[in-house]
Amino acid sequence: MRKNDVPLSLSQHFDVPSDYVGEFGWIVGYSGDAPFLNDAAERFTRRTSGQRAWQGVPRLALILDPGSPQLPLVDIPGIAHLPLRKVERPFRLLHAKVAILGFRHEKRADDWRLRLIVSTGNWTRQTLEESLDLCWTVTIDRKDLDRDDRALLCSDVRAAWDFVQYVRGSYDHRLLCNQQENLDAWTESLPRQDALPPPRFIDNRFQSFLRQLPEVVKRHGGSASRNHLSMGAGFYEGPSGAEVPGVLDGIWKTLRKAGLLTASAGVSVFVNEAACQGVAIASQSIRRRGWKIRSRGQPEFFSKEVRRDLHAKFLFGANFRDGSNKCTNAWVYLGSGNLTTPGFAAAMSSSRGNLEAGVVFAPHGLYRKAEKGIDATKVISNCLPVQWDTEVQDLASLSAGAEMPERLEDFVAPPVAWLDWIEADGSASGWLCVPPQQGEIEFEVLSADTPCPRQEGRFVWPTAQPRQVDIRWTEDGVVRRAFVPIRDEHGRFASGKLPDLGHADAWLQLANFPMPPEEEESVEEGRSGVLPDGLVVAGSMAHPVASYPIRDVMSLVEKIATKQTSIEQVDWTAWITRLEQTLFQMTDCPALSEFKALKINPLSPLKHPAFRPTFAEDGSTREGAEYERALVRIEEKWAVKQYKALEAH
Repeated sequence: MRKNDVPLSLSQHFDVPSDYVGEFGWIVGYSGDAPFLNDAAERFTRRTSGQRAWQGVPRLALILDPGSPQLPLVDIPGIAHLPLRKVERPFRLLHAKVAILGFRHEKRADDWRLRLIVSTGNWTRQTLEESLDLCWTVTIDRKDLDRDDRALLCSDVRAAWDFVQYVRGSYDHRLLCNQQENLDAWTESLPRQDALPPPRFIDNRFQSFLRQLPEVVKRHGGSASRNHLSMGAGFYEGPSGAEVPGVLDGIWKTLRKAGLLTASAGVSVFVNEAACQGVAIASQSIRRRGWKIRSRGQPEFFSKEVRRDLHAKFLFGANFRDGSNKCTNAWVYLGSGNLTTPGFAAAMSSSRGNLEAGVVFAPHGLYRKAEKGIDATKVISNCLPVQWDTEVQDLASLSAGAEMPERLEDFVAPPVAWLDWIEADGSASGWLCVPPQQGEIEFEVLSADTPCPRQEGRFVWPTAQPRQVDIRWTEDGVVRRAFVPIRDEHGRFASGKLPDLGHADAWLQLANFPMPPEEEESVEEGRSGVLPDGLVVAGSMAHPVASYPIRDVMSLVEKIATKQTSIEQVDWTAWITRLEQTLFQMTDCPALSEFKALKINPLSPLKHPAFRPTFAEDGSTREGAEYERALVRIEEKWAVKQYKALEAH
């Protein structure tokens, strides 16, 4: 498979379209972690973690299952992790994985774009690096509202937006301070659902996925009877006996009854052999029915050296014909709902059914296996985690695996969403004040686990302004704690000082791209750099450069040149963002100041085609022009644009 055919990773779907900026977005999920979310936020805002912390404005709202631990703004700058309101949750677990992102055109304020992401994977680094997961996405523009051929896309986004609105009603979003208003207005301008065709997006607020399945398959895939069904999940019904697990049996019977599956249809169940719950217990019954139990398939674009576990939840129906490699009448379900009762066979409820979301759609032009001349992106095993070559022969090798881990205590809304800072005159200390209309419940502000004194309705803080504080309160007889951000005099939340970077720190910011830099890594200086081969000063510099600071600057340039020639095209815009903002923070670097005394432009080698990827070798491509504009901005920030260039000879 060619590099350009490899599908985007989940975090890459947060990249901003060309000529747009990230305005605001909602992320709904079961769990998330800082590495993934910082990567997504950097792509969405085109700001590094330090830049986002300095701005102190949430641009993404994160809604997770209440049992997920709090992710404070300090850990994920630009993302507000919203707590559950003080109401009984309407679902057993929030298990849906949906994001709606809003982008605004850089020049035309009324020109917006919406992107819907429906994922089977969580918003975690594990999803990127260890799991086999699936993602489905659509994008619409403002102009699509008047196009009949885009009505189905508008319907999908409208249905997903109605779902997100419902979910956010159970969560506290005081911290957003109306940052979401533009996105709200854009989504509310979509036609009402009853004026649009039925969506492919589904959720289980009112009906289980199992009950909805026949209708949505017929609506979007047609009523043909298929002779093949694949079922896959990372988690199945728990061990309950030797019979075929109830949900798998229910899916098979439901499709048969609706005329969507032939009586002799082949059925394949895809599993993680070491953890397949009830499938392991009922494997003999499944085989007696004539179904095949298969190990998950790993698409060819993943390294075979790293084994990924199946986490995706999917169904795939199609007609296979002897002597033909084509698949006809194909349909796919993918979503958050595992093939269990809470995930697939129950509607949402506080005791029995999770809150789930997914899509059912009909792909066209698929093939069963790779063959010469066939588009690799149309081969089923490159689209879904399936394989047709082998099945599990030794059923005794199957294991139920561990039970689902218990969730933590719910992350619920604290009495205040933030505290305001007032600095004491002539002192390196200050007060933390409760904002108006907040704080009806009494609480304590803790400094090193010790409550701070409260005077005249405000808390005494013993040192300089913190970015966040730990507060403690008692509610319904339960003692709770949470971090709340501090709002400074400029209205910024958990704002951090944008650090000045030296050359070594700058490289540390760039070296781990496309992942966010590892803050705990130590800086390794390495050897002093040298000028790239074939580059000399345009003019006269008769003697070699011996100053270590000057050589260090050129070492950084050399490392950047080497790094960026291997950047993938899908990551190019994100790389430019990281490069520009990191080098901006180097403006006052002592080594750079010494280099500038030579009246030489150290950035000039980065314009050379040899130090750029093939898709951005010059300004004739969008990527090349975007890169050159960024270099100009860095040159102006560094005040080196007018200096001599290093030229190739």
